[in-house]
Amino acid sequence: MMYPCMRMTRALRNLYHCVLLFLLVIPIGIGVFTLFCGSYVAHSVIPTICESYSQNHTSGPLCEEFCTKPSVFSDFHCIRGIPYAFTAEKNGNVYDFQLVAESLDDLTWRDKNGVDVYPKSADLYHMVKMHLMVNYNVTLEDNVLKRLINNEVDENEPTQIKDFWNLFNDNDYVMTKLFEDEAILPTMLGTCGSMFVTEHLHTPFEIRK
Repeated sequence: MMYPCMRMTRALRNLYHCVLLFLLVIPIGIGVFTLFCGSYVAHSVIPTICESYSQNHTSGPLCEEFCTKPSVFSDFHCIRGIPYAFTAEKNGNVYDFQLVAESLDDLTWRDKNGVDVYPKSADLYHMVKMHLMVNYNVTLEDNVLKRLINNEVDENEPTQIKDFWNLFNDNDYVMTKLFEDEAILPTMLGTCGSMFVTEHLHTPFEIRK
């Protein structure tokens, strides 16, 4: 009876070593990725956005400044190791950048020829108004809504329409826009495609090199 017990003990020991190795590899991998995440943002994420902007697929008040070469932004750092939320510096000031996820809501419908039809600006405004009413219990007057929705969208560019809708389906973006006059949340500085930028709120013990 000792031999099976020894085999079981050895198996448990091997399992323990595998679990321990797994638990060590994960944080090491995350740490390594975090170190290179800022470089990934600078050399992959940003060029993709700016290439889309150069082809008029992406729009926004911050696109021109963001995509200027040489870039006015530097020292990119990922937030929580995620390349779609990062900080960058400009003239000694730090800003937060966030790329919103693509909305799962179907934005198009098909005409009688089976061609996808995208909503026009007036339709988008109405969709946003209903979206805020249904999901946030917020009813806005048209003049307030127009001030809230200050994005210029080319109706002939489906990507710009999608970006516009994606922004208003992101909770962080919507809450920041709704309370931008209340000094509760970071100030919204602008957008570029499905990316929005806010002022960076420094946290205790924060260190930037």
